[in-house]
Amino acid sequence: MKSSKRTHVLIFFIAILFSVTGCVSIPEPYILKTDMLIPAQRQSDYQKELEFPVIFERFIDERSDRVAIGYRLGMGGPTPIAPDKDIAEVFEIIVKKVMDQKGVRSGPSIFILKGSIQGATVGNMPLSNSIKGQVALELNLMNTKTRAKVWSRSYTGQGMGTDFQSVLAMAFQDLSASIEKDDSILASKQVYLASGGKLPQTSDSASLQTSSIQAKKSLIEKELEDLADVKPVINKNQYAVVIGIEKYRDIKGVEYAAADANIVKLYLNKLMGFSEENIVLLTNERATKSDIEKYLDRWLKNRVNEKSKVFIYYAGHGAPNPKTGNAYIVPFDGDPNYLESTAYSLNKFYTSLGELSAKQIIVALDSCFSGAGGRSVIAKGARPLVMAVDTPVDIKRNTIVFTAAAGDQISTFYESGGHGLFTYYFLKGIRGDADAEKKGVITIEDLYQYIRPNVEREARLQNNEQTPQLIAAEGLLKLRLISR
Repeated sequence: MKSSKRTHVLIFFIAILFSVTGCVSIPEPYILKTDMLIPAQRQSDYQKELEFPVIFERFIDERSDRVAIGYRLGMGGPTPIAPDKDIAEVFEIIVKKVMDQKGVRSGPSIFILKGSIQGATVGNMPLSNSIKGQVALELNLMNTKTRAKVWSRSYTGQGMGTDFQSVLAMAFQDLSASIEKDDSILASKQVYLASGGKLPQTSDSASLQTSSIQAKKSLIEKELEDLADVKPVINKNQYAVVIGIEKYRDIKGVEYAAADANIVKLYLNKLMGFSEENIVLLTNERATKSDIEKYLDRWLKNRVNEKSKVFIYYAGHGAPNPKTGNAYIVPFDGDPNYLESTAYSLNKFYTSLGELSAKQIIVALDSCFSGAGGRSVIAKGARPLVMAVDTPVDIKRNTIVFTAAAGDQISTFYESGGHGLFTYYFLKGIRGDADAEKKGVITIEDLYQYIRPNVEREARLQNNEQTPQLIAAEGLLKLRLISR
């Protein structure tokens, strides 16, 4: 009889639990601080003249579960363990630090260094109080022209202990040590140095793979070297997403777009004080629709606060929907015949930006949306549109938008400069040419007044009409972009 009463009491309390919560409570995830997982960088002893430039692409996460990296066992059942930021960023930062010690650095090159994350786990060991962590990574060095692998290695790291944070940190430390001990990539570096540090030229002008990776550095990059003594104050609360799609999966490419994105990233870090780990660079196959949505719709929202400054740059194809007149950013895997399902609409783009709580947002679009050619495409059989895309819908008062051309124009490239025409003068302006009075300050208005006449003049020499546009509240025109 007593047992029956106890059963009824237990059922009564369970009923109360369900009536209050509506369901069985799910434990909150155990959050790991990714900043604590990165080993300290030791002093590099390479010589400046022995640098080996490569293009670092965003690492691909091959794990089936990209959210939880393990589970912590407890009385209430397993609790998911999740990093506070994208774990791929930890791998990228570690690889860049170790490669920097070897003299392998980011820069224009015929080589692309790609990373594939094979594993990242941490959790309790069976029948033990110990915790084990494991990480695994594959690195591939590829020739940008032939896409052939010239070097490939797999690395792992392990750690054991009694604390989840320190165990995973040990695993990344072990991974870092494994990469550091392996100097096999330096064989490719020796080949590069044996050639006198010269990157091979190509006579195939249609090869978009190599158009942005020239032996002769672009004028913009050379001019940045002249500012080597400029040391901007790094602001950890600035975030940037930089996209450049030069080679598309199914449609024609865009000249110099990847080069544009790479140099924009360099300028953000070297001149505008953006921390390198806060700049997301998406180029070519790493700029799919899902990649763009991930970083524009979610990555930024997870980091930006009311004091943050945001910079968005896009170089690549734009496209109009001939039926609706809506404009779209075309990702690497986009199809102008099926824009609604394969592309990223400008309406969605500006809506996502409007949801950010940022102090300041600057957008630069080196693309066009008329479908008339240049950096735009259109569905097969459709006619180019004269589009009203100059003024974004519902743009917030904290947002500034630079576009490469008016809605009925095309944006083109500047071959002798090695960049898109708009991007070339945009970067020259930031570098200092927009500071006509040499007062050490460049405002939004200064930059636009420099870009517009220069782009218009050069476009006319190419028998084109291209007038860059600026959309911003009047109070933002005097906003200081650069202060020295």
